[in-house]
Amino acid sequence: MNGVRDMTEPDNRQKILIVDDTPENIRILVELLKDEFATIVATGGERALRLAVKEPLPDMILLDVMMPEMDGYEVCSRLKSDSRTADIPVIFITALQDKKSEQLGLGKGAVDFISKPFIPELVLLRVRIHLELQRHRRHLEELVSQRTRELEELNRHLDARVTEEVEKNREKDQYLAHQARFASMGQMMSAISHQWRQPLNNIGLLLQNASIDFHEGRLDINTFDKTVSDAMKSLKFLSTTIDLFRNFFKGKASSTVFTLQETISRTCALLRAELESHSINVEIENLSSPLLRGNDNELSHALLNILVNSMEALVERCPESPLIRIVCDSSEGFARVTISDNAGGIPEEIIGSIFDPYFTTKFMSQGTGIGLYLTRMIVEKQLGGRVTACNGPDGAILTVELPEEPLRGDSEESVWKTPVTGN
Repeated sequence: MNGVRDMTEPDNRQKILIVDDTPENIRILVELLKDEFATIVATGGERALRLAVKEPLPDMILLDVMMPEMDGYEVCSRLKSDSRTADIPVIFITALQDKKSEQLGLGKGAVDFISKPFIPELVLLRVRIHLELQRHRRHLEELVSQRTRELEELNRHLDARVTEEVEKNREKDQYLAHQARFASMGQMMSAISHQWRQPLNNIGLLLQNASIDFHEGRLDINTFDKTVSDAMKSLKFLSTTIDLFRNFFKGKASSTVFTLQETISRTCALLRAELESHSINVEIENLSSPLLRGNDNELSHALLNILVNSMEALVERCPESPLIRIVCDSSEGFARVTISDNAGGIPEEIIGSIFDPYFTTKFMSQGTGIGLYLTRMIVEKQLGGRVTACNGPDGAILTVELPEEPLRGDSEESVWKTPVTGN
């Protein structure tokens, strides 16, 4: 049919809603996407909101910011407040180029922010990446939901037997580790997206500038070599990011001796881009560098769950200067990491229940109710420690205590004394 789609057949391609009040921008985007995706268009905010809830729902929304009557920020806020459209990924494509506008857009719930003039191929690449991330996230949500239903069914019919069998089951540690991966993977997908945004922007700008220099006759060998060098640096950062997240999910067969401060730094690095996108500051104070024995990935999972809960509470409650403070210390044979925030704290009537399985509140609004439960299981059952929660003057304080690995000889004294600062 020479590439012409038979209009009598249903269009089962992924659907993208394009919202822009400029016909030329709509034309460019439709032309770019039409061979791979089904597109619908709206030239204003009200029509966009009506089309967004029409079945089948769009798989993605490309949204301009500066529109009459209702701007893109308001459209995005209303989409994210509607349960029918809250999960649809939104990408802002706008002439705004300042950092404040980008932070505002991401704070409204968008997954990406592309400034005009844009490179069509880069827009298409980002659309594909975010749709693939969305597909993985939904798949993981289905897995978690299925596993949750299975566990609830067992609890209703076999509560006493399950309790007895779980205590005897040698595979419990492995089972909980898998649950931790499922609970964390959705957050990791979001974190990867945040980590990749800036280097992808850099590569796009480099290509755009190289094209301009070429057409204007300014692309000499030195400029070309520098462009290639800068692009390779960004690509190296993308590769490093992949290794960082791959190692996070890689299991370790045996326990090792590791420092608490290194595990804290590595865990914070996983969330750094997402924390920065919400303007959340992280302060790390290492009063000492205790040594621990065990699986450092397990501890990283446990700390990640606590940090994600603090981050979500800060995003929900929006204090003036959102802050997460991490203090690493040791005394009387125990290493201690204290994580506090200024999100206002946990209601006193539920603070004793936050480590229960499937317990969820607005404090853990994005979770399934197993995050802090898994943290307690990892800390107590696999690492031989304990985790507690209380409220401080400004917000929640969660403390993890673990048995410290004794020093053996003076050779390790330098490791023990090494100061580390974090931000």
